[in-house]
Amino acid sequence: MNVLQEKRKEINQIDMEMAKLFERRLRACEGVAEYKKEHALPILDATREAEMIAKGVERMEDETLREYYVSFLKDVIKTSRAYQSRLLEGMRVVYSGAEGAFGHMAAKKAFPHATTQSSADFAEAYRAVEDGTCDCAVLPIENSYAGDVGTVMDLMFKGNLYVSRMIELEVSHCLIAAKGVSLDQIKTVVSHPQALDQCSEFISSNGLQTLTYANTALAAEYVAKSGDKTLAAIASAEAAQTFGLEVLAKGIQTSSGNTTRFAVLSRAQT
Repeated sequence: MNVLQEKRKEINQIDMEMAKLFERRLRACEGVAEYKKEHALPILDATREAEMIAKGVERMEDETLREYYVSFLKDVIKTSRAYQSRLLEGMRVVYSGAEGAFGHMAAKKAFPHATTQSSADFAEAYRAVEDGTCDCAVLPIENSYAGDVGTVMDLMFKGNLYVSRMIELEVSHCLIAAKGVSLDQIKTVVSHPQALDQCSEFISSNGLQTLTYANTALAAEYVAKSGDKTLAAIASAEAAQTFGLEVLAKGIQTSSGNTTRFAVLSRAQT
């Protein structure tokens, strides 16, 4: 046996040992994924990953090999994260409204690989987590312009769920109506009270009447089904696309830095 054959034999043996360690590592990741699901935590933990890379650098005494080990470690971490994503695809996340609502957008931002489920209102979403129908809820608690969302704050005060984390979503409101309708035809605008408040200057300057609705996306659906050409909704551009409506005006919120803070609520305390 020559040197090449000996080294290949050695590499094969190392690969066998690494395969067992790799499988063991991913089995440990299953426990991590389950904990994250139970506590409604994100898959990506940038702080933890940075710590792992830093410790990896310390382990390698050979400076030449150090950069290759870091590259190897990053690939392992990326693979582990992908495996956790696959395990969490069955996670059920509830939000208030319909597809295209800002709550839906926040839920997908928080849990891009999870299954999302809509609810009619904040209380229904909250109860869905309390009774185990869903794993967590993503609900708005504060807007940078309009302030606290009182209904959700009351639920958090009286209920049994815990806040696992907060996320912020930039909110850009649009005036949307049936296709072919122009702005000067609109007489009444319908939306959630918070959205109406956030767009008060636009509403006032255009002399529009207001009609409150449970959710921005549901308001868009209402406009789509009404067939009323004098009626428009304040909602997202995504909602307009979802319900076959047309955007008449973009970014109509009074504050240019309009953001909403969402709470991720789960049954487990972190």
